[in-house]
Amino acid sequence: MLLSVYIVCTLLLCICVLLWSLERRKRNKYRGVPTYPLLPFIGNIHQVVGDTQSKFFHIVENITDICEENQSLFVVWLGPCPILGAVQHPDDVKMVTNSFVEKPYFYDFGRAWLGDGLVTAPGQETALGVSNISENIVTEEYYDAFNRCLELMIYRGMNILLHPDAIYRLTPAHKEMMNCVAALHKVSDNVVMKKLRAEPKNVKLSEINHNQGKVTNRGPKFKAFLDILMELREVDPNLTDHQIKAEVDTIILAGQETVATAFFYTLLMIGCKPGVQEKMYAE
Repeated sequence: MLLSVYIVCTLLLCICVLLWSLERRKRNKYRGVPTYPLLPFIGNIHQVVGDTQSKFFHIVENITDICEENQSLFVVWLGPCPILGAVQHPDDVKMVTNSFVEKPYFYDFGRAWLGDGLVTAPGQETALGVSNISENIVTEEYYDAFNRCLELMIYRGMNILLHPDAIYRLTPAHKEMMNCVAALHKVSDNVVMKKLRAEPKNVKLSEINHNQGKVTNRGPKFKAFLDILMELREVDPNLTDHQIKAEVDTIILAGQETVATAFFYTLLMIGCKPGVQEKMYAE
């Protein structure tokens, strides 16, 4: 019995040493980039434990001040994964986006909702386009599930104990997450099914117009995002209905209050810069 305990403890110690060695090697690559004080294995996650919303905005404000003062990047470590923030110069943006094609593992937290869509897809998969999503498909149930889903993903991201899927699936948060995802998928399922039912009718109409030789001078007809996906499915047999639905989920997510959010952050940034306000007033 004592020997078994000794062997298990030795194996755990070896695993910890190996993980710590790999983590140190990764962190050495960012040695010159400013960061907060780190703890082994968890990085900076301990600094956002608690009231995550207020702490998150405080940390973002603090990182922005540090980057503006030093005119440099800033890295935050979520466990073993580096998150580069406050990238300002266009050359830095190009360098960062080209260097981090593969997404960190915590993007998988949203895969139950978005599948392999534009946001959560692996690096080797490509974007397929953008379209407008009508607001009348978003019900109050969808809106509540949408907000709760984001809260649960952020909560999991800030709690390193919930990162392993095997542990997270045992918690009540996972069950609530799946209920929210089911409500969200109702919308995308309805959108895709309506399009699939309408597709044969559209094909017949296009054949009739082609046979009658109808030609318009209005230029090429605008194609919605889902229409493009349907056409791609005819050309590429590898594009499945599941992938199409994942892209629809992603576009619906991306279309939530984007203009309002952009205006909010624009006004917030202007409010933080009295000098910019004076220039705008003068103009």
